[in-house]
Amino acid sequence: MSRALSTKTKEAIKTALAFALAYGFALKTGWMSPIWVGLTVVVIALPTAGQSLQKGVLRLSGTVPGCAAALVIFGLASQSRWLALALTSAWMFFTTYMMLSRPSKSYLWNVAGFTALIIMTGAFESPADVFDRASSRTVATVVGILIYTLVTTFLWPQSNAGAIRKALEQLLATQRARFDALRASSTDPSDDADLRSLQLSEVQQLAALGQALQAEGSESYQVREVRPELERLRDLCSEILDCLDRLETSVPTKGALRAAFPTADSFLDEIDARFASMTALLGSNDAPRAPVEVSLSPDREALAQLAPLDRAAAVVARAQLASLDTLTAEAVRTMQDLVARRAEGARPQARRLQPTPVNASPGYDLDHLRGATLVAATVVVAFCLWVFVNPPGHASWMMLPPILAMMVAGRQQLSATVFIRPTAIALALGIAVYVFVLPRLSTFAELSVVLFAAMFVVNYFFTGIGVFAGMIGVLMGISVQQQQAYSFAAMANTYIFALGSFILVYAMSYMIQSPRPEKAVLYLVRRFFRSAGFLIASTAGERSTRRGRFAQWRIAWHRRELNGLPNKIEAWSKAIDYDAFPSNAPDRIEALVVRMQAIAYRIDELLDSRGSVSPRSLAQALAEDIRAWRTRLESTLADWSSSPDSPAAEALREHLSQWREELEARIESLNAGERELSLDDDEWRRFYALLGGYRGVSGTLLAYGDEARQIDWAAWQEERFS
Repeated sequence: MSRALSTKTKEAIKTALAFALAYGFALKTGWMSPIWVGLTVVVIALPTAGQSLQKGVLRLSGTVPGCAAALVIFGLASQSRWLALALTSAWMFFTTYMMLSRPSKSYLWNVAGFTALIIMTGAFESPADVFDRASSRTVATVVGILIYTLVTTFLWPQSNAGAIRKALEQLLATQRARFDALRASSTDPSDDADLRSLQLSEVQQLAALGQALQAEGSESYQVREVRPELERLRDLCSEILDCLDRLETSVPTKGALRAAFPTADSFLDEIDARFASMTALLGSNDAPRAPVEVSLSPDREALAQLAPLDRAAAVVARAQLASLDTLTAEAVRTMQDLVARRAEGARPQARRLQPTPVNASPGYDLDHLRGATLVAATVVVAFCLWVFVNPPGHASWMMLPPILAMMVAGRQQLSATVFIRPTAIALALGIAVYVFVLPRLSTFAELSVVLFAAMFVVNYFFTGIGVFAGMIGVLMGISVQQQQAYSFAAMANTYIFALGSFILVYAMSYMIQSPRPEKAVLYLVRRFFRSAGFLIASTAGERSTRRGRFAQWRIAWHRRELNGLPNKIEAWSKAIDYDAFPSNAPDRIEALVVRMQAIAYRIDELLDSRGSVSPRSLAQALAEDIRAWRTRLESTLADWSSSPDSPAAEALREHLSQWREELEARIESLNAGERELSLDDDEWRRFYALLGGYRGVSGTLLAYGDEARQIDWAAWQEERFS
């Protein structure tokens, strides 16, 4: 019995077959440029039918505005090259920024950008040619989508059925395991490495759930019917992830949580039971277990025996656990809605929670702006090369380099050089076929075999980003047209043009960051602490609600920076060649990123509690102590923002140790004889939340300092030439 074909072989066959059929259709119908229908197949080829259909819909949706933009630019600037350049670069800036800032629609905006370039770089004899080219491009896209969809539907289809259930099961299991680990850490110190592993798995599984919703939803009517509930459940899981992140750095250890809150065990048992019930409900139509109302009631005597800063930690942990209670209860009710929809087909009334202020904050992303600027600048430079130098490739300089720049802007951690090798190999293969094979062919049957074989080789032997780069190389090298003519000089010029385009984009990529990922990490770390320093400084003076609009916008922007930079640092750190830096292990960088994320959470909590403190609060009596704390932290953050290897943590540790003793003594003296401690008292609760914010920021900065000492920052600051 013959062995079954591997998945890789099947996918290579499907892509190659769709590619050959697309060319056959275009040649049979006499289209002006058959390459575009083949290009459509290349860029929508994905492992499953649902994913390909989804990407095909986005491609079609992006093609229409791209064609419209090209027509508008031609209409406004057909007689002015510089106006045309300005409008084109502005369109590419806009589409690139939208591509980077709208992850769910990124491919749509990518297509809208490069479609306009493709239409505009043709040779036109009259205005009608522009419209004909735009129409042909749109029709080619539709045909390519249909051909690939039919091939993947009838030849070894890989359905996404069950992908959502599988992704949800894995995500809920990981969130429950992480919650159990955090619960154990309230009694005994937990394994930080295990918690980091669970957190990383949780992030990956949440992203997989989003992809499954798109893929299975595009091929299943039943999924589309309950999509609002599924998306609500995904959003709740995302908020639970965020809550667990914050809880990880705020849970008191050594049994303080249970001592301060006698009902803690029953509260935590209920949260754990909710995770278990949601997992059990997947794929079941049984009546779900309703969430039981629980609360964390404080023990006044036990709280009174804690030091003031430990009381503050208990208050912060209580607030985070209350948020987790709300989120898990809402998640269970959403799961009830799903069960009801499956059993009865009735649409329940949707429930919505208030969005997190930080996630909803206005502002722009600096790295997205850099990426958009890279693409717009590449358009300008490529245009000037074409007009004033006219190297091999001619008008194509206005097409290929900006398209490559969009790819680099979308994956800034990848150096532009990673595209060169697969493209060069595939282009050489295509040129060899063009020179030695195509002139000997006389029928489409023979041509289809060649097209199939070339595309199969690329899809089977290339991996990762090299598959796409290789397929583009084959398209450029073989260059099948309606009226075929052969010129080795033209192909040699094509090869020079392709390599020159990569070199140009590599040089232009310095506009975003140094291609050295370790340099990018250093830059992002400095940015992180600049934003942290600004936010700590903003806690001085009036309450945030009394600030002007511009001041509030700046605070919101820096909060967004602070929460987004740890993920960017982690992404860049994975691109570092650690063989060149043996003193900096990857797990050390991961630990550093975790500490930075904790700093962002603690500063968020401090800013939230700072804005809710009453003017009559005890915090006013401690203004001098708080000012001294803030001044010390601003100095430490300023040191780290200019030099990540600064030993500022040691001085901070000594200062905070003394400051803590003096502060606790002052709080006790202010508290003595004035009123009985009660967390039900609104003013006391606000005060201790504020104090918990100060304590949390201090603790996370010290923890970061301990991790930062393990990094050889000087090695990253040195220049390398290998």
